[in-house]
Amino acid sequence: FVPFSFLRYRYAYSAFGILNALLLLVVFKRIRRGNVAPGPNCRWMQLTLLCGFLPIFIALMQGQDSILMLVLFVICGQMLETRSDAKAGAILALALFKFQFVLPAAVLIGLRRSRFFAAFAATTFALAGISVCLVGISGAQSGLGMLLNMSTRLSGASQQAAYMVFPSAMANLRGFIETTLGGVLQHGSLQQLTAGLSIGMLVWCAFRIRGLANIVICAVLVSYHALPHDLSLLLIPISTLCARIAAGASFQPRRDLAFLTSLMCAPTILLFFGSRFFLYAIVLCAALIFFPRSFEQETRVEGPSAVAAG
Repeated sequence: FVPFSFLRYRYAYSAFGILNALLLLVVFKRIRRGNVAPGPNCRWMQLTLLCGFLPIFIALMQGQDSILMLVLFVICGQMLETRSDAKAGAILALALFKFQFVLPAAVLIGLRRSRFFAAFAATTFALAGISVCLVGISGAQSGLGMLLNMSTRLSGASQQAAYMVFPSAMANLRGFIETTLGGVLQHGSLQQLTAGLSIGMLVWCAFRIRGLANIVICAVLVSYHALPHDLSLLLIPISTLCARIAAGASFQPRRDLAFLTSLMCAPTILLFFGSRFFLYAIVLCAALIFFPRSFEQETRVEGPSAVAAG
């Protein structure tokens, strides 16, 4: 953010918007190189998804850094495909400014790849050291105290008044639990239930799912703080499912197409019902529990010569 601070706010906002647009081009080009052979029709489909997904628009409009997180996740996924585990771990650690998504993803990936976890941990400690040097011990303690106040010490009404935190706008387990059970359970019970279900889902996913797309869905669900612009990260599973359908690798094309439509359109529909994005968690849970294979990547087929050689 330092280079933008030399500009007046209006120009800095415009410049950061241009940077985010360029980052989206990076995402589009790198997603096209995924394991699923996309083909020309799928490239146009993925470009349409990129431009039409509501969280992407919100991130651009608000000048959020969620698109930068998306870029780092996409690059990390490509490094994992090429077995460059150490590079993947270091790159994913650079996205720790959104640690609520990065840490669950790192746990699920690191359980199967020790080199990834070692590089991730080393980069994390280095970044933490740099951060403490920048703000000092007291600054770090102040930041942690603010996070605790925002997340666990204040109830829903107090959170909304002090930090403009609205659980009903969060498409994760916390948002669904606090919105549906907030009038029934005490704040402490809500916290315990959210923690228990999140840990349970992480353990279940550690044994049952494969692929970065499924890991991203799990990370969004167990993240404690996920606002609409953060859902830009879901472009990874959406693009994966899109590529499977276009490449003819879908197990049930009609079902997967209907599910792809719900993943794409649900945020826009929910926006018109008072931003009740917490209901989107139902769609994500269904994807993770009932259709995890639809979001696993297939081996790329390079062309007719590769098929003949096989």
